[in-house]
Amino acid sequence: MYSFDFSAHELPLAYSTYGSAVQLHSKYKLVPDVKDRYGAIVLNKYIKSDRKYEIDVDFTLKSPEDQSHGFSIFLLGQEPQFPEEFHPAFGYKPDYKGLGVFVYRSEKRGKWYVISIQNKGLRKIVTDRRTRDGTVNLDSYIHPKNSCEFDMNSGERGGIRIKILMDYIYVHKKEANGDVSFQKCLVNQIRDPYFHHLAVVSNNQNFDNRISNIDVESIAFKNFDPKQYQDKAELSSEKAELIAKKNKIQALEDGTYHPQDLMSHSIREHLEAENRRAITFLKKDDEKLDILFKHYEMLKAYQHAFIELQQRAKDYRREEHQEAHFAIKTSELGRIQDSLNEIKERAVNFNNQ
Repeated sequence: MYSFDFSAHELPLAYSTYGSAVQLHSKYKLVPDVKDRYGAIVLNKYIKSDRKYEIDVDFTLKSPEDQSHGFSIFLLGQEPQFPEEFHPAFGYKPDYKGLGVFVYRSEKRGKWYVISIQNKGLRKIVTDRRTRDGTVNLDSYIHPKNSCEFDMNSGERGGIRIKILMDYIYVHKKEANGDVSFQKCLVNQIRDPYFHHLAVVSNNQNFDNRISNIDVESIAFKNFDPKQYQDKAELSSEKAELIAKKNKIQALEDGTYHPQDLMSHSIREHLEAENRRAITFLKKDDEKLDILFKHYEMLKAYQHAFIELQQRAKDYRREEHQEAHFAIKTSELGRIQDSLNEIKERAVNFNNQ
């Protein structure tokens, strides 16, 4: 419910976008390659797990890797307020309270890094080469305790895994070089225990020559807390609420939703899922005749698949019959061989007489 993967047709329910971030058909565009743009993808639900969960963020850098600066993943104690809290310092206010994991290219070193920084709001983390009073540049955190190198290639899918488990933060990386598995990046002890809000943020500054173009392909949320997210009825109700908000269903006066509205949208979601599997897509603004025609095309696809299945069944039966016939022929050859052996034995006995 808090996870999505466009490549598997698992669409997001619990996420909101702000600024230039937008949900496209097969991905989230976090930020385009345009100056002075801010983008944020925010989980609009409170993470109930008490320091026992894991989050994977898969992304693709679309801009040249040597001309981009990256993005950040924040796990915060308080819900972020966008667009008010957009900031030139990596998209979000630099004196954040919580955990910031930065996928960042250092101009000074000419390399990409994953940097993990816990902040209680006492420091201002910036990417500017020139720091001012009270600000700290990200480059100053590039050392084994807080960072690891990251192999970034434009157009390749990469990933960041953040595991919050008891008293420790584990950060793993899936490098954007064709790699398909996560590797250990760093481990830190938790200083601030409150990580209940997720935001993925980036920005392109107006005065910076580096311009990022970033797609977010999937976010996976895994709960390890046995006390949370166990009530199936509660989860079903929460999912219905998320669907209602996503489809902008009008709520009743008490904040709930009419069961018929929820049912109709559940049916539509099911049909859209089936249509996606049949490579037929419905849109919210489709006319009734368009929807009917698309369902007709879907039924034709099903009929074609059924006819193909029937033909395969017939071919299988024919092959099975041929194999059985061959087995009969083989057994007959065995009897013939036995008869020949018997004749041979009689001939030998006759000659001996």
